[in-house]
Parts: sequence; structure tokens; C-alpha cells
Amino acid sequence: MATGLNAEYADKLEFLANALVSGPTLGDDDARRAKFVELIRQVSRPALEVLAASVELTGDGDIFKDQIAERLAWHPDLVEACVLELHSFGAYSHILRWQEQRDGRYQPMASFADEKPGVAPLTRQFAEFIRNAAE
Repeated sequence: MATGLNAEYADKLEFLANALVSGPTLGDDDARRAKFVELIRQVSRPALEVLAASVELTGDGDIFKDQIAERLAWHPDLVEACVLELHSFGAYSHILRWQEQRDGRYQPMASFADEKPGVAPLTRQFAEFIRNAAE
């Protein structure tokens, strides 16, 4: 709560407030909750808006930067910068799917072409976590 009141995060206050509301939907997954709150703190508001739009516009996980730019009425280079920002913080992944092995370890089972960033299951869950704030 103290973070949400910090002036540094004022432009993302609704995202942080929604995180408090959505937090219980993660159940006992404290690590995921902490990652999502940290993502909100670290990435810019424009990047959060790009993430929300990308999840709405994707079917198979590919990010359609031109469609996001059109939807947000932004220049494509701003969308590109936001996609790279989100990828660098782990909100987008080049791994589409993980599979648990018999020994309990996980192994990547599907990746996006050319290891480009895409909307992975974690991305969708994060977008759901913040979705009310973006509307």
C-alpha cells in the first residue's frame, strides 16, 4: 500500500489498486503475486497499456505491433519500445509452453519463431491481474 501512495508510482496507481483486488485470485501463489506487483512497479504505464492491448489482440501468442499501435493511436516505434521493455522484465517470453517431466523438472516444449517475444500463459495471467485497471 505504501508503494501505491509513493508519488513515483502515481501514474500506475489504478494498476496497483487492482493488484490488491486481484491478488486473492492467485491463492497461495505468493511468488507470482510478488512478481506481478514488481512488474507493475518496474515497467512504465505505456508498457502496461501495450501489454493489455496485446493480450486482447493475439490469438496464438504473436504480438501484432501494428494493430496495437492502431488500437492505442500511438506511433509503432513507441509500441516497439514498450514490447522490448516488457520482454526485458519477463512479462513477455520467447517460450510459449513448458512441460513437466517425470522427474518433476520443467522443460520448454514450444517457442515463438526466431525466439521473438510473445504472449505466453504468464503474460495472460498478468494481464488478467491488471485488466480492470487498464479499462
